[in-house]
Amino acid sequence: MVKKFIHITDSHLLEGNLLLHNIPIREVHNKIISEIVTIENEIDFILITGDISDDGSVESYTTAVEIFSIINKPVYWIAGNHDNLNSILNFNNGKNIKSDKFFSINDTYFILLNSVVVAPDGNNRSSGILTTDELAFLKKHLGRTNSKPVVIALHHPPINSNTWKDSRMLLNTSDLFEIINEYSNIKLVLYGHQHQAQETIINNVKFYSPPSASFQFDKNIKWGFENNPPGFGIINSITFECENRYIDYEITPIYEPK
Repeated sequence: MVKKFIHITDSHLLEGNLLLHNIPIREVHNKIISEIVTIENEIDFILITGDISDDGSVESYTTAVEIFSIINKPVYWIAGNHDNLNSILNFNNGKNIKSDKFFSINDTYFILLNSVVVAPDGNNRSSGILTTDELAFLKKHLGRTNSKPVVIALHHPPINSNTWKDSRMLLNTSDLFEIINEYSNIKLVLYGHQHQAQETIINNVKFYSPPSASFQFDKNIKWGFENNPPGFGIINSITFECENRYIDYEITPIYEPK
């Protein structure tokens, strides 16, 4: 029985073959998919923790659906701060894209949360919040897991990375940890946003972010880039062992503020 899944975050896809900070982002994702195809028989599904799109355009989600439909596995995704919360809904049940935010595979439960905050001007904020409703959703579904292992996924980091990105993380982490500390069956919390691979264990709960699927930020230089290429994570859904996988693809990112 297959007991692994792929964790992708921060794809930042654009329309067609447009460049992202000098990166041919569609070509990068074609390379990511070609690597996943080689282990397709070993995985159950793909989980994407936000920033599927860079500009929130309908065209970028069309590109995403085309790219991920190559893999004959379910794709579950949640929104990130770059995503358009309205546009993404139109693609939630297209082809192999799944809209489920609570599901069970291999006797492990997955709970997917929305941490995106929309500012009064209509734009998404960079930092995130789990609303009262989202926290209630989490508690409700934790109560349905019957003490079986649980994986929680959200976009914004709930723990520090000790990088300049920490000013843009989840703002109400204490509310999340209050719930996590009530349930001993929570094994893994997945997130993205920081464009850095990170694995931390706190009170027997593993927190993991894979390499970004677009580029890795420098830990100290704001808007600077690391030399590591794009990548993704491979996770065992029984042992929760996490593997960072970087693709063999050289990029030369150049920061271009909007």
